[in-house]
Amino acid sequence: DGKQNDLQSLQSLERLQSLESLQRLQRLQSLQSLQSLERLQSLQSLNMSYDEIEIKPDSVVYCDIPYRNTNDYGMDFDYEKFYAWAESQRELVVISEYSMPEDRFTCVAKIKHTSTLCSIKTNTVQEKLFVPVHQKSMFFENKSQEQLFNYDDL
Repeated sequence: DGKQNDLQSLQSLERLQSLESLQRLQRLQSLQSLQSLERLQSLQSLNMSYDEIEIKPDSVVYCDIPYRNTNDYGMDFDYEKFYAWAESQRELVVISEYSMPEDRFTCVAKIKHTSTLCSIKTNTVQEKLFVPVHQKSMFFENKSQEQLFNYDDL
């Protein structure tokens, strides 16, 4: 009878420890969610010319430029001027595009999806995210191309 009580006490203790571990995990997840929300609150979305923006230290700049050789956006976009600007930045500049000059920019992510821009047909496209070549070593140190983001399976 004493062994049975010891066994029950041990099982109760194990359940209590499991419950405490689960509660710690839930608190950690809540803290991580809160930290993610705080980071989102510091995001600033701007819709203006890239060369008019004051870029603060430790920023990440995401540029969704007019894709080269696609539909006319109703504007002239000076790609060479933009490339020179992106290469001159100290903060991380991530550019969404189908292709970029390989000697100046490195692809860090590939995202396949179905394009729905045309109302009469859909086609699969592979958008890519690029960074200036010099920024790859600054921000993606010790990572091979395969270790960088790849969303082909989505």
